Amino acid sequence: MKKSNLTLMILLLILLVAFATACAQPPEKTAAPPAQASSAQPYFNAGFEALRARDWQTAVSEFTNGLKQDPLHSEAFTGRGQAKLALAEYEAAIADFSAALSINPQDATALAKRGKAYLELDKDDLALQDLSMSILIAPLRSDVYIDRGLAYYHKNDFPSALKDFTRGIRSDARNTRGYFDRGLVHLKMKKFNEAVADFSVVIEQYPDSIDALTYRMKAYHSLDLADLEHRDLAQLLILSPDDPSLLIGEADIKYAESDFESAIAATTRIIEIDPGNLQAYFRRGRAYYRSGKYPEAIADFDHIRAADPLWTHILRYRGLATFRTGDYAQAIDDFSANIQLEPLDAASFLYRGSSYLEAGKVAEAFADLDYAIQVQPDDPFFLYTRGHASFDQMQYESAVQDLEASLKFDPNRASAEYYLALSYYKRVLYSDALLHFDRATMLDPTRAWAFYYRGLTHRKLGQITAAQLDFQAVINLAPNTRLAELALKQLQR
Repeated sequence: MKKSNLTLMILLLILLVAFATACAQPPEKTAAPPAQASSAQPYFNAGFEALRARDWQTAVSEFTNGLKQDPLHSEAFTGRGQAKLALAEYEAAIADFSAALSINPQDATALAKRGKAYLELDKDDLALQDLSMSILIAPLRSDVYIDRGLAYYHKNDFPSALKDFTRGIRSDARNTRGYFDRGLVHLKMKKFNEAVADFSVVIEQYPDSIDALTYRMKAYHSLDLADLEHRDLAQLLILSPDDPSLLIGEADIKYAESDFESAIAATTRIIEIDPGNLQAYFRRGRAYYRSGKYPEAIADFDHIRAADPLWTHILRYRGLATFRTGDYAQAIDDFSANIQLEPLDAASFLYRGSSYLEAGKVAEAFADLDYAIQVQPDDPFFLYTRGHASFDQMQYESAVQDLEASLKFDPNRASAEYYLALSYYKRVLYSDALLHFDRATMLDPTRAWAFYYRGLTHRKLGQITAAQLDFQAVINLAPNTRLAELALKQLQR
């Protein structure tokens, strides 16, 4: 009997200790009761189904309803966070991913997606922390490497970005986002051939990718591969014919190719689409000027001045156009007005000097030309212009000095060789003149006056046969002209 009582007492004591121990422990998070979990599951299933269907609002609604029944379902928080991320509700998405991680700190997807949300908010350091932790838990996930690469890219850590984009591509070679982003890094690192290769992979998969075509075009431009650059631009204009930036690019290419009519057409199209685009007016005015349509150029430059009176260089371009119309007084006014805006603009002094010269104001002309060369002493065009002006004023020795200096910097300017030869001819230095007439005719075989004066120089040197050949060349180059008549008279002597 005593033994039974003792056994009972021992059992009671064990139960009391167990109860006391249980009471001393803090309450743990536990799953919802089976009935609640069962009622929440249909909502969760519907949420995941909506997520797969990219029906983001429905996914948020279904997950929310399910979480009311089972608030400790980490995957549901992660799923709802992904839907909110897709809806660009970045702060709300971060809250859901954080809730999921409080339940399951090893949720690599929640870490990766929260990192992406931080990335969208330009919180690159936080993004790097989450994405790096996700990679530690679940490596070889292509998108996570690429997202971390973007975080490094935003921080201008291009070598680290390059490594991550490459890892992302190795994890999934079909992930064209990795090639595109790596192409951007290659552009930043001036690895243009590698950039072309990456963007080409994207374009092979998505031939109508405007972004990939645009960046590949930029890479081709940096490689001086004009034909390939123009090919991509042509494709872009097919895909987006009314994009002003592309039309500007086309206008610049046509201008560089001296196809001024096409440049005018492209810029006119931009103005039709965007009447306030002053860059289009500037480029069209410049093309009008180069094609000899000076009144139209002046009209475009005036439009810019009315919209933006402080736009530098516009008055200089207007001055050039008015100079070409023969209105030298107005050209002088235009260049003077530009000098007021840009007191150190040597080109405006140069062109104003030329205008003064045409207006017969020689002293003012050379004062401006001297100042321009003082500012830019090694500019071959500036030296050529003053040399030409000296020749016109019969200052042949000064002309020789400037023209020879100009040719040291730009040895292929035929007009400089021509006026240098004429200066020597006027100084009765016929051997020197002949040398430079030879160079002038070699650089520009169509300059009939150079052949004419070379013929005169040959005659001065007693080289009659050579002189006759030059006069005949003049007749062939410029038939039925006053110059041809002069050459014929020389042949008949």
